[in-house]
Amino acid sequence: MHFLLLDNVHAENKAALTETLQEWAKGETGFADARLRVLARAHGMPVCTVNAGDFPGVRNSFTRGPANGQHPTRTEQAPGTERQSHEGSVTG
Repeated sequence: MHFLLLDNVHAENKAALTETLQEWAKGETGFADARLRVLARAHGMPVCTVNAGDFPGVRNSFTRGPANGQHPTRTEQAPGTERQSHEGSVTG
């Protein structure tokens, strides 16, 4: 991955991209989950996912729906889980 250090390779955050590729290369997760995990840790933000096991070491802002444990449908949201701006969490 030393090619990422070349001046003619442009990325918003080469360190985060390198870390993402290293995690992805382990073969334990897909690229998107690795990227979300790295970005969440780098920015100190939670992810919002039902697959908390895919994001070890990252806070998860997902909460279950009504008392029956079912997920809210698209038209029905659990009280207090109204969708907020993307500033609140990284979704996955």
